Amino acid sequence: MAAAALLPACAASIRESASRAADGLPAGTAARLLARDWEALEGGRRFLDLRLSDRVRALSGEGALLYGTEPLRLRLEVFGPHATPVLSLVQRGDSLAVRLHEEGRLVQGLAGDPAFADLAGGRGFTGQEILGALLGAYDAAALVEGPADTVAWRDGDELNVALLEPDRAHLFTWEAADSTLLEYRQDRGGRAAYRVRFGDWRTVEGRRRPFRIEAQDVAGRRTLRAAVSRETFVPEPDDAFRLPPS
Repeated sequence: MAAAALLPACAASIRESASRAADGLPAGTAARLLARDWEALEGGRRFLDLRLSDRVRALSGEGALLYGTEPLRLRLEVFGPHATPVLSLVQRGDSLAVRLHEEGRLVQGLAGDPAFADLAGGRGFTGQEILGALLGAYDAAALVEGPADTVAWRDGDELNVALLEPDRAHLFTWEAADSTLLEYRQDRGGRAAYRVRFGDWRTVEGRRRPFRIEAQDVAGRRTLRAAVSRETFVPEPDDAFRLPPS
């Protein structure tokens, strides 16, 4: 799949879009949009049907995501055909462990360790990004690595909030009518790096959740599509997030 198919080459960068924004939103509105979905999270479990494709192949499997907040805790298990374990990922706070079962590899350390980027083919993903992509709720403050300018604007039927760091930019886009999150984008060095689109939002036990997700790693030309099959909100025991032995 060509990079242009993931994100049009002519698309304006986040920084350019923010600089052209005319219909600004109040700072309080931007803050509420950024905080609302994350602050409403508690804990639970999602079951997903997954399909990962890149330039040469496509793989299908199933996933189970366990999550909790305050502090951040997540466990992602991915299974291939015949329930064969493929990947296990556990994060507690800043501590992360990733096991690739087929390769017999286990990497542990702080979430920002370059070793995790090597596992992902050149780019590491933080727990906040993983939870954000699979739940449609981002801890926006934890995504930025230092001071960031906030620019918020309305564009037709969409509300946009951009967080601008020196070498990175984040853009959140919501449906104006009901503040449903439609997309998260990230640029690095002024170029598109990553995008997640959300759809098929449903209400489960009073909570709004996306049941269709498409995450695109533009630079690596990889696309992950996820369809949620089931979700529960029973709090997971702390042992469920135990890091594996090294």
